[in-house]
Amino acid sequence: MCGHLQEKTLQAFERGSLCDVCHPISTSQWQLEVEEWVRGLGVNVKRGDRTAISPKEIDIFIPERKLGIECHGLYFHSDAKDGNDRNAHARKAAAAEQGGIRLLQIFFDEWRDRNEIVKGMIRSRIDAGVERIGARKCDVVLVDASQQRAFFESSHLSGYSPARIAWGLRYDGRIIACLSLRTPRQRRWSSYFEISRFATAPGLRVQGGLSRLVNPAYEWAGSQGRDGLMTYVDRRVGTGEGYRNCGFVDHGFTGVDYWYTDFKSRFDRFKFRAQGDKSEREVALEARVARIWGAGSSIMILDDAKVSGGSLR
Repeated sequence: MCGHLQEKTLQAFERGSLCDVCHPISTSQWQLEVEEWVRGLGVNVKRGDRTAISPKEIDIFIPERKLGIECHGLYFHSDAKDGNDRNAHARKAAAAEQGGIRLLQIFFDEWRDRNEIVKGMIRSRIDAGVERIGARKCDVVLVDASQQRAFFESSHLSGYSPARIAWGLRYDGRIIACLSLRTPRQRRWSSYFEISRFATAPGLRVQGGLSRLVNPAYEWAGSQGRDGLMTYVDRRVGTGEGYRNCGFVDHGFTGVDYWYTDFKSRFDRFKFRAQGDKSEREVALEARVARIWGAGSSIMILDDAKVSGGSLR
């Protein structure tokens, strides 16, 4: 007990909000671990940079690559911490894009549980220790559900998601990139198929890989009577430039997304949906979890109007 008095909301008190004096905000051990690993790639690193997207701070900044890495702890970035802004991560993503900075925002549980995937994403953006393979050297093959699960669990930050169909690029006997389609969850996109997942194997850069897989996916969508393809690009990890290069166009923004956290892991928000006469907020309070916000997603589409303009390669 430090004797320090500070105002707390009832919600923060119920969630066990910690004392800011006894538990001050400082550079976390895992952020230092990320920084040390990045330095080991042989690049110049600036900690806590406030020049690239001033006045906002970037936890880890690699100037020569114009790459920033944000390390989000699960308590201090949740709404259990008083004063947190639900739009903070979205605003930082927008500021970075406007400033020509590629920003990768990762949560603690991603560094802990999907470490090799995160490292692969960083290596690819820094272009350090990455093997290049041309997509035209690969065979395009259909990928079944068991192969999809194994591939996406080892290569995609969000893991596997059930899909209607998927294509992969096979090189030297193994799948090195994969794209899957599913029926969109929102009725407004019912005339499209949604790209559920796209990823390349960690440590690889498959040049032209997305375009090579978008083509059969688009043709198949047309054969099923759909207008084209749509996808969501998570603003925490990308801007959608690769999709734009394949002919996709921006079609809006989802608004910020969120999960729930017990400060050790994150959980899908649907795990705490309203039950009977209890609201979602009441269910979450009883479970002693707090919301933690993302950066939202860009909505991108590819349809006949775009293809007829010659933008699909």
